[in-house]
Amino acid sequence: MDTPSLSHQEIQSLLEVRANLPEQIVVKDQPYSLAGDEIVGSGLHSVVWKAADSYGRPRALKLRPENSYRDSTPVDEAYKASKLEDCDAFATFVDADIITLNLLGSPCRLACFVEHFVEGITLGRFLQEGSEQITPSFFREYVRVVSTALRALYDLHLRHNDLHVGNVLIAEPRLGDLSNERRIQIVDTGNITTSSPEAYDDHRYFVGHLVHIWNAIHRRRDISLRDRRFLKEVRPLLDQMLDEDQTVALRDPGLIVSQFDSAYDRAMA
Repeated sequence: MDTPSLSHQEIQSLLEVRANLPEQIVVKDQPYSLAGDEIVGSGLHSVVWKAADSYGRPRALKLRPENSYRDSTPVDEAYKASKLEDCDAFATFVDADIITLNLLGSPCRLACFVEHFVEGITLGRFLQEGSEQITPSFFREYVRVVSTALRALYDLHLRHNDLHVGNVLIAEPRLGDLSNERRIQIVDTGNITTSSPEAYDDHRYFVGHLVHIWNAIHRRRDISLRDRRFLKEVRPLLDQMLDEDQTVALRDPGLIVSQFDSAYDRAMA
């Protein structure tokens, strides 16, 4: 049974403290050993811990009270998240289950989502710390990756539902990648919901990210003439992405990529 005296916020606070959790959390007979003394992320009613499976592979464990779901169940969310496995823009979903942990001496039922752990920093932190790497080429790559993610969601009639700057990671290059370039990965697919044709929450988050990147480039002291031309070229595209007139709004992911690619080419010519 759930712990009736604890609110969702209180449960979340308890889950943030390493001493309140066991050494291992078992999800469908697979043990995951928790790593580190601090959470690696948090959301509405949820926390994320880094862990390792029985082979030592890094995994992200998201814990959330089972009764914090309103319009769906953890099983529904897991089923939807699993559909995104073939899209490289998302961290790979592994498994999910309802588990029971003792918090303050009482059993508490929690939804536990398991994803591949992505080694990197959040987009928000990257924008604060990585000024030299925030360039028009990074902007263009960000447009390409997130547009790919949005196309996958649209095709499956889904939405991420929580695409804030903390759920996009600027990740380390893959093992053996000769380009040695950082990757852009969307994490926390535990909130995936069914989408309607008029739902543009993810799209609006996306535009907000691009505005933050635009501002970060603009603030650079060493900004070049080409970079300034790029900012000028993409400014009207950002406005068009938020246009309320459906006949002129720039919302198709494929068209977004081609428009920003053209703007980049014009600026760099």
